[in-house]
Amino acid sequence: MKKLFAVIMAAAMIASVFVFTANAAENEWEVYASVGNYKESYETESDMPKIPGLRYTENGVQMYSASTTELKAMGLNGWGGLQLKEKVDLSNGFTMTAVIDKYTEEAVDKWIAFCLWTEPKATPGDATHGKGWFSLCRPSGDRVELQSFVDTPATCKLIGNNIDTNIYEQEALVFEVKKVDGKLAIFINGVDMNAPEAFDRFENNEAYVSIVLHQGRQEEVACTITEVNGVKPTGTESQEPFVPSDAKPRVEGPEVEAGKPCWLYTAESVKDGKPGTGMTSIVNDDGSLHVTITGDNQVLINPRIKEYIYQASDFPVWACKFKGLDDIYDSAGLWYCAGEVTAAQNDSMTSFSWYEAEEAGDGWMVVTVDLDGAARWEGEINSFRLDIDATTDHGGEEFDLAWIGFFRSEEEAYAYAGVKQTTDTTTEDTSTPSGDTTDNVTTPSDDTTKADDTTEAKTDAPTTKAPETTTNSGSQGGPNTGVIIAIVVAAVVAIAAVVAVVVLKKKKK
Repeated sequence: MKKLFAVIMAAAMIASVFVFTANAAENEWEVYASVGNYKESYETESDMPKIPGLRYTENGVQMYSASTTELKAMGLNGWGGLQLKEKVDLSNGFTMTAVIDKYTEEAVDKWIAFCLWTEPKATPGDATHGKGWFSLCRPSGDRVELQSFVDTPATCKLIGNNIDTNIYEQEALVFEVKKVDGKLAIFINGVDMNAPEAFDRFENNEAYVSIVLHQGRQEEVACTITEVNGVKPTGTESQEPFVPSDAKPRVEGPEVEAGKPCWLYTAESVKDGKPGTGMTSIVNDDGSLHVTITGDNQVLINPRIKEYIYQASDFPVWACKFKGLDDIYDSAGLWYCAGEVTAAQNDSMTSFSWYEAEEAGDGWMVVTVDLDGAARWEGEINSFRLDIDATTDHGGEEFDLAWIGFFRSEEEAYAYAGVKQTTDTTTEDTSTPSGDTTDNVTTPSDDTTKADDTTEAKTDAPTTKAPETTTNSGSQGGPNTGVIIAIVVAAVVAIAAVVAVVVLKKKKK
């Protein structure tokens, strides 16, 4: 029986009633994980938020994630938030300077976000906990692309502006609020973020100020705030990044029977009735999920394979069994993550149409995407991200989901889903002997079961525990972003811009 950790986080979630000023005292900063990972209690250590570390240095206050080794053991990408504990009065302006200490130079999804938010623990892409403004600063070599959003990724105020700043040489990012023609405006390194309406969200112009780092690599991230309103942050408080004692790397998975998937996302994978971002769910009598779109965020599912290792080359077919999605949407985006790709990125994405699905009986449909030969589909399977809808236009719509998984072939996926497939056989005697009901139809057993309080993906390998997954309604560690993520806001921008998207053609027989 699992030991229950009754860890109450209410105090950390309560907004302070005080207002920060330029003459504030020491120890004004705190670190946080993606807001979607906080609960009133946690069943195991692994369920607890992976809060980064904090320390005051000679340069200011530093946020730093767990080490690369620890992140790999937890299966998490680099992610961490650093915020002022108390709300800031922005009426007379505000400045904050950040220097990036550790960050990947690889061409993966990554961003540095400045945030002004009505609630603590601002998490870019999670619109269910407060509102306000956030930026995404995307570094590339000696330049940084600036993006600006109000409330959600769907409300883009600025995109494509570049600044000549090399964060890898410790060139600073300067965040500033100041009055222009009598009205408050937001700037990063002198560039106007074009979001004056953001201040309509804040009572008395008071907001929580934070910076968040995310990268699609299981490598350490760190940053230092060197000044706030011209004063270097000081203090004596410190804390180490939280790493569960049971964190361990994935191991080679057991042999998978013919006709079975190596891994499944099912109702068992869902915690707290949240199968992904922008949706809620209940469990049907047959063990499938009945999903309702909330309309308060983009709609996506972003689980990861936590326990076992399976090779992309052995299981190249992604498949989804559903009801009703084709009545709501035309198509979806699939971000597939294997090998060095651990979060959604532009060169590891395809799209498909729900109308390509095959009938699987009783109203069920199954759609497949054959990734064999796709760019970046190599090495260990890490996760996938299914972008069902990048808008908030379908609140209240409903659909059912039986499972999503990886298979050896489309034929095995169809058979597992219950699609009737005939074989080419020649026989002189076509009569069926008494008691023999064989009709060349392959029908799998019903593999979905009702959800419990764990977050696991189902495997059909015999006598083995199912691999665990974490859904992402936030952005902790990229793919498990809770649900952020995880969420990776860059994915939405990439879809809208149709940048570097390779559409894979289904291979049907």
